[in-house]
Amino acid sequence: MHKLNGYMGALSGPRLADQYISRDVTYLLGDRDLYQDHFIDDSCMAKVQGESRLERGINY
Repeated sequence: MHKLNGYMGALSGPRLADQYISRDVTYLLGDRDLYQDHFIDDSCMAKVQGESRLERGINY
């Protein structure tokens, strides 16, 4: 985990993971967020996760 904000930087990696696992987390995805645009990461590593933000979110 790189470039953590102040809150997250004050906690250890295992502590952050424990908090995340113990909480109910909801991810909202836009069903029309289907297109490549100039704001989306288009590196090979990113594209392996999905072509669009929607696809990447579903795969996550």
